[in-house]
Parts: sequence; C-alpha cells; structure tokens
Amino acid sequence: MDPRTWPTFYPGVEHVQLLDGHESLHLGTRFATNLAGQDVFASVQEFQPVTRIAWGGYPKASEASKAYHAWIITPTPRGSRLWTEETMQGPLWIELAKQDPEVFWRTHENLLAALAKVAAEPNNRAG
Repeated sequence: MDPRTWPTFYPGVEHVQLLDGHESLHLGTRFATNLAGQDVFASVQEFQPVTRIAWGGYPKASEASKAYHAWIITPTPRGSRLWTEETMQGPLWIELAKQDPEVFWRTHENLLAALAKVAAEPNNRAG
C-alpha cells in the first residue's frame, strides 16, 4: 500500500510524506502527515506484509503526546477483515478529547467505513 494514497480513503489525512528517501512502507519507515488537523511525525514500528502494520509517533505541536496505531489484517475466503486499534497519551490528545469526547471513536468509524467502500469497488476485488 502506498501511504501517499491515504488521503483518498482515510478521512482527516491531508497528505503523507515518506522521509529518508523511502518509496513504500516497511519496518522503520519514517513519515510525516497531517491527521485531523495535526502535523504528525511517525515511524512504522511493526510490519508483516498483508497481515499487520503499526506506526507510532507524535504531533509536531506536542512531542509529549504520543500515539500508536495498529492495523491487523486477517485474510478470509471472501476478502479480508481489518481490526484497528489506537492508543494515545499526553496533553494534546487529552485536550482534544475534552473538546469533543467522541472525536477519536468517530474518526475510526469513518476510516473503517471508507476502507470498506474502497474494498467493495469492483477494481479492488481479487479474482
């Protein structure tokens, strides 16, 4: 998956810039993005092609605010299942949650709905 395509299906992502000359994601790839209005620096911390990717990082505005996001992908006879988990800690995330307690839950729901829509498009189906 080319993360530079994320803005086409990942609600709230405005751009993804791979760093250090990387052209694709793999273990250790560093990238910068804007997610939900926050400029974020992150790196891929887990990578198992087709089954798992996780990245961790922090918003530029608050290095003390950390986030870790994992996608666990399980191939099935009819396609794949995606489980996504995220954990956040630190002052910026706490303030954002105080302003809108459901913002992170809604973001994940929107992401999963957008991914399901992309996966259901005829040109994205295998076989």
